[in-house]
Formats: sequence, C-alpha cells, structure tokens
Amino acid sequence: MFDIVRLYDGQNTGGSNKEKVGKKTVSEAQLIGRGARYCAFKINTNDNPYIRKFDDDINNELRILEELYFHSENEVRYINEIQRALIEQGLLESEGEQPIKLTLKLKPEIKKSSNFKNKFIFKNKQVKKQYNYVKNIADFGIAKTNFYYELASGKGSLSEVFDDNEKQETKKNKSYNLIELLGQNIIKNALLKFDKFTFNNLKKPFENLQSINEFLGENYLGKFEIDIQGDASQLTSKQKLAIAISFLNTLENEIKGNIIEFEGTKYFYPFSAESVFTEKTLLVPKDQGKQIQEITHDWFVFEKFYGTSEEEKLIELIHTIIDDINKDYKNVYLIRNERHFALYDFAQGRRFEPDFVLLSQNKNSQCHYQFFIEPKSKHLQQVDKWKEDFLLEIEQNYKALTGVNSTTTYNNDEYKIIGLEFYNHSNENEFKKELRSKYVL
Repeated sequence: MFDIVRLYDGQNTGGSNKEKVGKKTVSEAQLIGRGARYCAFKINTNDNPYIRKFDDDINNELRILEELYFHSENEVRYINEIQRALIEQGLLESEGEQPIKLTLKLKPEIKKSSNFKNKFIFKNKQVKKQYNYVKNIADFGIAKTNFYYELASGKGSLSEVFDDNEKQETKKNKSYNLIELLGQNIIKNALLKFDKFTFNNLKKPFENLQSINEFLGENYLGKFEIDIQGDASQLTSKQKLAIAISFLNTLENEIKGNIIEFEGTKYFYPFSAESVFTEKTLLVPKDQGKQIQEITHDWFVFEKFYGTSEEEKLIELIHTIIDDINKDYKNVYLIRNERHFALYDFAQGRRFEPDFVLLSQNKNSQCHYQFFIEPKSKHLQQVDKWKEDFLLEIEQNYKALTGVNSTTTYNNDEYKIIGLEFYNHSNENEFKKELRSKYVL
C-alpha cells in the first residue's frame, strides 16, 4: 500500500472536549497504521516479511517500498487532529521526541587506506535447523524419560529427570514398557488423533525415520516406560487408548518444546571491510544520555559516534591500551557496528548485532584477529545472557572459510575469530585482562 486518499471534507471533532480526538479521525489514524505496517516482503530468505526494514536507513533505495502517503484537503484543524491521533497511536513522535539523523562517514584516511579495504569481516549465516543427526528419541533431547499415569484420575505426566521424592513415590507404582502394555494397534489408533504424528510431520524432527512401525520401535516409543498408579492387569481397550492419547499429548508438547526452526552456522564467511562498513545516514532514537560526538583516534574508523556511556568507556579503554597493541600488531581498527552486519547464535539462529568489532594483524605471524565486543549495562546482562554465551562459544567453534561460496577453511594461524565477555565499566579490569590474554600482550 502506497497511498491513502481522503475524498471528503470536514472534520468529525471530539465534541465539547477540544482536546479529544474525534472517533472518525481515530479510525483514520488506525487505517494509516494498518497501511504503514503492511510490508509483507522479504529481501533475504530468512527475513520476517511482516517487519519493516528500512525505517531508520534513510538512504536505502528500497525504503520506498515501505513509504505511505496520506492525501487530504489542506484543512489545518483536521491535519492538527490527525497528527495528534497518530502520536497517540505511536505512529508519530511528539514534538521534541523526533529521532536524530546520524550521518556515518569514514575518516578520509580510512577511505584511502588499502590496509582497511583489504581487511575481511567474518560473519556466519542463519540456516534452517537440520535434524539429520537424529536417529532415536534421545538424540532429539528427550532422554531418560518416564511417563506417570493415574488410572483413577486419568492424568499423566512426563518427567525427564526424577528427583529423589518423585523416585520414592513411583516405587509403589508398577512400571511397564509402553508398547508391551498398550500394544501397537492401540498406539497406532491414538497416533491418528494427532496431526503432529502423521508420518510426514514426524519426518521433520526425525529425518532418518523410515516408517510409522519404526517410530513404534526400540529407538523411539519403544524406549518409554509407564509408571501406572492403580491396577493395570485388567485394562480395557478404552482405558489403553486413553493412556496412549494422554502419553502422546504429553510427548507432542515435549517435541514442540525441542524443535528449533533455525540455527547459526559455525562457518564464518569473509566479506571485505569496504563492502560491509559503508557510509550511510540513520535515524536513531533521541536519548538524553547520548550525544553525537567526533572520535579523532586514527584507529576508530568512523568520524562520529552516538552511543551509551558504556560504549564511550570501551573506546576510552582501547585508547589506554592501543600503544601496547601496536607494539606487536598492525592495521588496528575499532569499528562501531551501526547495523552493518549481524551474527546468528549457534543454538537457535537468533539475530545479534555486536556493537563493536576490533580488527588487527600480528606483525610476526601475520595472523589476522577479529574480536566481537558488546558493552552491556548491568541491568541488561542477565536478559541478554544468551548473547554473551554465544560470543564465548565462537572461538572454539568457528570455521573461517576462504570465500563466501567456498568450503575450504583458513588455518587458525591465518585468522582468529573471537567473541569476548560483555564489557561493563565495573568489570573493566577483568575485560582488559581477557583481551590482553587473547592478544598475548
């Protein structure tokens, strides 16, 4: 949707309350909101098509795909009121809260430098989670499981690990193998009641599964035990079916909880620094605690910086140790990542844009170093713990490829890709110690 045209004149006001926006104007603001949010397209394969992508990237030529024009007569009162309604809807910023334009320019000497242009930035990709390694129910993460069922209440529960109390309680219940107790025919009838357990749907998490009969075998359902509370010696077919349905309902939830749609590759692909860190103009939220400032250090790539106090302190820290770094390393660059690139955590493929990357090259070994650095306020450290966990996993897991479409990896003596623990001014000494140890300073 690119245009909405208001074809009538006049205004539906808020009655005697002149501060209140009229109902008609509110509905028109809601219409504009629906149009503004309509952006169902993808640029990359794994993009969410229902999220706006270019609101803050002013110079992006694709921004026009998300622009919406609202046309009306030049009625001052109506325009003022529709603006108020849009502010109330959260579609416009109120006076004084408009975002700030941040123009990112490379320092002139950086733009001319072949040392910078020839640098690589390595980043991984988000891909569909593959389950080709799963050959039994335990491989999928459902191990040491048991099913507990009360005949009288008809309630069941599945526990991965019993604590001591639960173990004591289950001692007085008799344990049975699922298949032997219920029989394959009963379980097959129960499977028919679940879309999740059709063969085609089972093949998604269990890629190596060859048939429903195999699913009932020793590697899958045949592994499960049922602890029955009550007399299970004279179970009717109806009771068996109820137990099977209860079991499968619980198992379905377990499988859903373990399914992950995406993962991040352990392959990191090289892109030229020149192509990744481009000049652009962004709209950034106005923040009383931030201000646009010039950074004159020759190792800081962009002319200007707009960030938090933690990010400022990180720049100051690098300034205090840069002379030590320069003794053994050359072509040292600290780069603020202003939506230039993203990484994806190995476990779930969650998107993550680390705030800084520090590039350098050892003068003796010629090995290139790439550090991902994320300053983080203390109150956000626990919320974003998964990001730090991912950063710390990179060094032991990455494989640096020689080209975007290559399967040949660099030797670790040529490129080292390292994620560091969160930086916070309160842990500055520990962070500095870690950075020095990686650099062997």
